[in-house]
Amino acid sequence: MVDGVTLFLGRLLPAGGHAGSSDAGDRLAEARTVVAGNPVATAIVERAQALLDNDRERLLATADAFDTAGCRYQSARTLVLAGGAHAARGAAALADLNLAPTAPPRHP
Repeated sequence: MVDGVTLFLGRLLPAGGHAGSSDAGDRLAEARTVVAGNPVATAIVERAQALLDNDRERLLATADAFDTAGCRYQSARTLVLAGGAHAARGAAALADLNLAPTAPPRHP
């Protein structure tokens, strides 16, 4: 079952290439107010901000937050998004979960 915060984030932070949109920062600021107190939703918003800012350290911090919350898939996916050796660790973690590996992001 999908909760209200998940539905909101899905509308506010669409997955398909909107990270570079001119209102991405505003969307993230709005999302932060909605997710306050929810560690998993907060990590999703922080991951989006890290991707927007191209901030690998912050991105890896969200992987740790997902781990702490017990969200092994989200942690692994975040490592894949981080690229490099982190991507290999993320792919291995996905395989441990019996999930197909995801493709790392392509940067122009």
